[in-house]
Amino acid sequence: MIRTLLGAVLLLTFCCSGVFAQTKLKHSLYFTSLPGGEINRNTGDFKFAYGGGYSLFYDATESLKVGVGLSFEQYRREALIPLFAEARISKPEKHGFFGLRIGYAPGRHRDYSRLENYEYRGGVMAEFYTGRTLPINEKLDAFFAAGLSYRKTVLKIDDGFWDDYKESVNYILIAIRAGVEF
Repeated sequence: MIRTLLGAVLLLTFCCSGVFAQTKLKHSLYFTSLPGGEINRNTGDFKFAYGGGYSLFYDATESLKVGVGLSFEQYRREALIPLFAEARISKPEKHGFFGLRIGYAPGRHRDYSRLENYEYRGGVMAEFYTGRTLPINEKLDAFFAAGLSYRKTVLKIDDGFWDDYKESVNYILIAIRAGVEF
């Protein structure tokens, strides 16, 4: 299901980008590593995720890129699929940049997915990062970025007998990303 959704979005984006060939669209494919922690009721729990994603940017000005994206993050027991809007600011003559992502991250938890009355909702996601592009040729750039990332999820279980169980989890992660833009 997740692979099919990601494949459909990527295919649609690539097909539609040909229609707008005259505009300043840029594609970004990347790999992400997300070490960090879970903050829950004054306790900490180390989390690590890996994943990848796709962003489509429009060069609004020489210094500002705005776009949308979709990524996949696999934790030990959870999987999140962040959908986000993104803005990136850079100086035209420099290769460094700052960026911000804001969106929603629906997910799934494998330990509870077999329960009948289980609900695992994603929540707000936000990320602030900085990075650097490395030109490879006229149409292709490599990039590296690092920043702080926030994810919120809610787990709710209703067994019909005992009280409902509800847990809200906040992830504070370090996002390390490497990829290409074309």
